[in-house]
Amino acid sequence: MKNINWRDGKLWAGLISLGIVLIQQLMVAFGFTYPVDWQNIVGIINTVLTLLGMLGVISD
Repeated sequence: MKNINWRDGKLWAGLISLGIVLIQQLMVAFGFTYPVDWQNIVGIINTVLTLLGMLGVISD
């Protein structure tokens, strides 16, 4: 089994994106309403992370 490289930017980018989606799903599951459109926020974050990855900022 391979050790996890905690300095890997792609790992953190994925964890942050999934954490945002998890928070959104938990809020919906427990009936919380929020005035923010989470789909747009997640889309913006994913776009920024993709651009950073293309530029080589997030790399191995």
